Amino acid sequence: MRKPFNTSIEETILKEFKRNCKLSEPELPMNIVLESLMNGYNQGKFKLKLDVYEVEDKGK
Repeated sequence: MRKPFNTSIEETILKEFKRNCKLSEPELPMNIVLESLMNGYNQGKFKLKLDVYEVEDKGK
């Protein structure tokens, strides 16, 4: 069963993603690419590491 997936994504990232899906050989629908990425992540094929740190606010 398929379920809709709605989330907000930064505009420039989304535009580039759409462009790259269209330019891929063969052209791939965005949902197929997203499903593949999600499935690989769920299977532990890759991990995402985020380094979070505070940035000095130069406006103060």
